[in-house]
Amino acid sequence: MVVGTKTKDSIQYHDVFDGREAVSILASIIKTSDRNLAILVGRALDDQKFFHDVNYEHRLRDSVHELYKFREHQVVKKPSIKRKLSADSDTVAMDTDIASSDGTSPPAHKEEEDDMPNGVFTLLTDCYSSTCTIENTCYSVLCPRRFNQVITLIVSLQIEPELIVRRESTHYYCQEDRLWINTVSKSISNNLSTKEKRRQENIYELIYTEKDFVEDLLYVEKNWIKPLLTNDHIIPADRRDEFVNDLFWNLPEIRENNALLLADLLQRQQEHKIVYKIGDIFLKHVSDLFEHFIEYGSHQIISKYKLETERSANSAFAEFVQATERAPASRKLELNGYLTKPTTRLGRYNLLLREILKNTPENHPDCDTIPKAMQLIQQFLQRVNEESGKTENRFGLEILEKKLTFNKKRMHTQEIDDLDLLSEDRKIILKGPLKRKSTTSNAASESSELQVYVLDHCLLLIKSKFFDNAEVFKLYKKPIPLALLAIALPDQTRRSSSILPYNRSSTGSFYSTGGSTDFLPSPLLSYSSSTSIANSSANAKSGYPISFIHLGRQGSGTITLYASTLASRRKWVDTIERYRQSIMEKLKVFQMTGISDQFFSTFNKVHCAAVYSSYLIFGCDHGVYLKKPSITTHATNNHHEDDDEDDDTEGIVKVLSLEKVSQIDILEGSRLLLILADKILYTYSLDALFDENNSLLIDSHIRKIGNNVSFFKVGQVYDKSTAGKPVERTLVCFVKYNAMTSTIRALEPFDEKGSDNKKKKKKKSNHKPSLGLFIRHSNETLRSFKDLYIPGEATSIQYFKNVICVGSAKGFQMVDIGSAGVQSVLDPSDENHNFIGQRETLRPVSMFRHPDGCIMLCYNEIAFYIDKKGRRIRSDWIINWEGHPTAFAFRYPYILAFDSSFIEIRHVNTGDLTQVITGHNIRCLRLEPTDIIYIVMEDKRTGNEMIFSLQK
Repeated sequence: MVVGTKTKDSIQYHDVFDGREAVSILASIIKTSDRNLAILVGRALDDQKFFHDVNYEHRLRDSVHELYKFREHQVVKKPSIKRKLSADSDTVAMDTDIASSDGTSPPAHKEEEDDMPNGVFTLLTDCYSSTCTIENTCYSVLCPRRFNQVITLIVSLQIEPELIVRRESTHYYCQEDRLWINTVSKSISNNLSTKEKRRQENIYELIYTEKDFVEDLLYVEKNWIKPLLTNDHIIPADRRDEFVNDLFWNLPEIRENNALLLADLLQRQQEHKIVYKIGDIFLKHVSDLFEHFIEYGSHQIISKYKLETERSANSAFAEFVQATERAPASRKLELNGYLTKPTTRLGRYNLLLREILKNTPENHPDCDTIPKAMQLIQQFLQRVNEESGKTENRFGLEILEKKLTFNKKRMHTQEIDDLDLLSEDRKIILKGPLKRKSTTSNAASESSELQVYVLDHCLLLIKSKFFDNAEVFKLYKKPIPLALLAIALPDQTRRSSSILPYNRSSTGSFYSTGGSTDFLPSPLLSYSSSTSIANSSANAKSGYPISFIHLGRQGSGTITLYASTLASRRKWVDTIERYRQSIMEKLKVFQMTGISDQFFSTFNKVHCAAVYSSYLIFGCDHGVYLKKPSITTHATNNHHEDDDEDDDTEGIVKVLSLEKVSQIDILEGSRLLLILADKILYTYSLDALFDENNSLLIDSHIRKIGNNVSFFKVGQVYDKSTAGKPVERTLVCFVKYNAMTSTIRALEPFDEKGSDNKKKKKKKSNHKPSLGLFIRHSNETLRSFKDLYIPGEATSIQYFKNVICVGSAKGFQMVDIGSAGVQSVLDPSDENHNFIGQRETLRPVSMFRHPDGCIMLCYNEIAFYIDKKGRRIRSDWIINWEGHPTAFAFRYPYILAFDSSFIEIRHVNTGDLTQVITGHNIRCLRLEPTDIIYIVMEDKRTGNEMIFSLQK
């Protein structure tokens, strides 16, 4: 049974289930389609207090409107079925235990274990008499077959079913006749309409139930509160008053106020047998009366905890509770039943008043006063739910913090303090036990439980232990931030080698506001979500696995736990996903928009992208592709003869057949497309791709620039080596690595220097360019500018005002574009940089200029700021990346770090993690400082490449 939060009579109940769920599960357990038989089994369990109605009013009913709750103080032990065989009978006795509603349990006492439901349910057994058959009626009136035999007799003899008294294994309780019609003379009732009679019956019910309520509270004061305060042997004197106050709170005040309401109701009833109006009395008392209900309802979770804790630790108190509950005055109702009566009563007022109003004639005074009273009561009900929810959350966090810090010396104190469990904003989203498989071969320790807490900011895996009958918590793994949590559902039927996004249909709202992004992946991942259901019988033995994955370099890896049922696993996964969606939707600063999810696959991966006009150009394993504008689709001509992969799906066409395209970029002024494919740098004229109206053409005017190119970069710098004012130059720098040195060859578009550039751009020359370093084909001209040399292998290039900064194994170095001199970006005299040399795995990746003039250095593990002289600023400020980023994008005021599993987005001023986007094999297609960032990741379900954009 998967319990949850449900509402009855406008009151929220936690860890409950409805009657229809219970009957359905019982019917499946005993393998019957007869729901009435399942109800009888449930009532047999109810008789032994295995569960109870939330209001302690009636027994199991097959209804979604009736809510039930398991007994709070049941112990946790492995469910078992014991079969007893004898010569005369074949009976089955079930011994089943469940965890308490808060996922914890007191120490296992023998009395509690023996108190679990057990017995023989005779309706499911065979008769022990050898002469009893289906056809022959048994001599015993208690024969389990007798019911079916009697039914057979009814059918054969055509006896009226009403003459047969149905026998149920239930207890019936006689109560006084409580009908208004029996309290008045016939002369009075005969003069009333049917509707008015119903109204009087409803008023009568309201009054006598109010009387019952006040008497029940008087019973609690007399039989519970007074003995606990006066008997020295039950509760120690030094904490007696505090305990009684915590257990019963302001219940005496509620009794006093409701006694005043009852007095006015009885006085109105005594004035005349036909009560004329009732609404004015409620308006008189509603405000003063129900404030006490709010205070009581918000404290009820604490009362129940105090009751169960004291009962498990204090044998004298446990004996007192047992004796008082069994006394005739309790009417076989346990203390918890009386403790829930105030909140139950508050929820019933509007139901009773609604029935009265339904039978009240128009223009009656109650037609005005009763709705006003009901509206006020509804507001109080809402406040009760809100305050009780807050109290339950706060109290649960206090208990969690207390049990965690109880054994603080054995734990990581800083980790516990960082949880900030007592913060006003902290919330418990979900909690409960999940099993983990034992690593030993001992059958007795086949599996054990971990308590799992899903808080509003992280997930906790906790191991519960008992020391001197006191429960303490120990962190089993380090807390997992929800932003860095992924969930996988391993397939138990086959080896799992990949992760598939879970629950595809619900992921669109997580990343974007539009419906066009439904293909985008969810942070909840699944190895297999289809085969596990088909193999439920195999899973039932070991449980249903959930793998919790802590992403990033600081992560604790993957741990797989097991839910007892498929429905329980679904609840864990869906609850975490929904909450993640809600918080990430609030916190996200970049919107995701889908671009393509079907055209490219893992056999033709996308590695880079460029933007020209309204077109997107992609570099892939097997060529260069162009995505046409979504509004207008231009016609194409002059297709390549070998372009057998051309497809207009998603508006994407192939324009060049090149292998292993790793980089592309565009020189706008020269209308050149730069392409790095299989370490060869090419140029491709955009004039061969687009006409003067930017309509798409396809031609094969491609020219080779250089071989053995590692990567290239386009940017602008100021050249101070020229006479006079420094000249801004657009350079194409490509890197070659030979032996111990990297050569950076800088090329300059020739048309940027010409005075007649504008005229040349309007013409197309038929002159065929020569191959080599220089290309003179109208505006396709590139000329060599300078060769620069860097020791070690260069891995990145950034353009700054008058220098080029290069990342290499030796760190960040800057090259003066005029003198070609090389020096370290970091000031070697600054002792704040000493820690860098101590980290062997540190690799420089990118540098970015902050608007205030300082420079952010981004390494694969950390990031920090320096000034223009290379000295560390804000020495106490540093970002420790959660992942292993290989690329960065700077979009003030945010920095995006790209790990293969997720993108972490941080604020550049505070370093705070503001958004995380998870996926598989994530690559940034374009890092240039434009408003839109283009990204690709793999969809492991389909094998497709999913391209999307990020934009603030």
